[in-house]
Amino acid sequence: MFIINLRSSALTAYLSCEHRYFLEYVLGIRGPSGAKAAYGTAYHKMMELLNKQQLAIQKKEKSFSEGDDGTVFKVNKMTNKVALDWAYNYYAKKYPEFEWTPKVYREMEGWLNYTLESDYAPSKLNILAVEHFFEYEIKEPWAYYEFPVQGNIIKGHLKVRGTLDLLIKHNDEYLEYQDYKTGRYLYDWNKGREKTTEELKHDPQLLLYYYSLKREFPMYPHLGMTLFYLKGGPCAVQFGREEYDRARDLIKTNFLKIKNVARPAWIFEDDSKNRQCTYCAFNKTFDKTTGKSLCKKYRDEVVTLGMNKVVDKYIDLSKVGDYVGGGAVRNATSPL
Repeated sequence: MFIINLRSSALTAYLSCEHRYFLEYVLGIRGPSGAKAAYGTAYHKMMELLNKQQLAIQKKEKSFSEGDDGTVFKVNKMTNKVALDWAYNYYAKKYPEFEWTPKVYREMEGWLNYTLESDYAPSKLNILAVEHFFEYEIKEPWAYYEFPVQGNIIKGHLKVRGTLDLLIKHNDEYLEYQDYKTGRYLYDWNKGREKTTEELKHDPQLLLYYYSLKREFPMYPHLGMTLFYLKGGPCAVQFGREEYDRARDLIKTNFLKIKNVARPAWIFEDDSKNRQCTYCAFNKTFDKTTGKSLCKKYRDEVVTLGMNKVVDKYIDLSKVGDYVGGGAVRNATSPL
């Protein structure tokens, strides 16, 4: 199966359902966002603005820019209400299909106040970076790929990429990564229960981010990983050499598995029998022409035509290197 980049959301998608990974990260089909996800993105934007203000204050800068459309804000004009209003209005325009009512505004205001009353209020932090984008190429023999696509040969080495919500510098030896979470505290929707501490040390996102941080910031001997939940508060996890090795193996093992997939598997023939399928946007969104869910439409085409022909039919090689995340679209060079 086609793979030239790996990010935490792609890895999570693959581990939950190969077919979902194929639709989203190979064919480039984006399932529709839900209202809760849109509201959560707006919360992230509020915190991005206030964290960037704090970083600008630390650097003695008079302005800073927002990561989505590049809007420039003056440091002395940014307030909690300005951040709230800007994020609310921006995403209300971006996702008009959802209800952006006074109730939603008050809920977002409550999220903001909850965060500002905690130890993770931007004004209390020594911020190193906000929405930090990373990308690196793994130039090892196992990370090499070569795919025939649309009459071209796409070849190279795997790139790992992602965006980190917030990096906090405590001192010259300790750097903390913080990720904002708008869901239930440590809740695993696939399993329908709360994650254990041991499970967190096997969490694909945290492992990939920890590995990437150790590569990019080797000058810090100690790296902390904190998940800040709106429903439950912060949860800190300490990783070490064991988790670093586990992350390296996770990347290698799953890259090779994905690369060697001949036909993406789906979880069950009857989607209604699986919890993941019930919540999956590809199972709840229907193709207007066939009347089938997007999941079934492309699944049937793979069965009929074969995976490679479906890839040739739908993939857009000019966009496969693009990265959408962390409040920005980053266009990569075409792999051709």
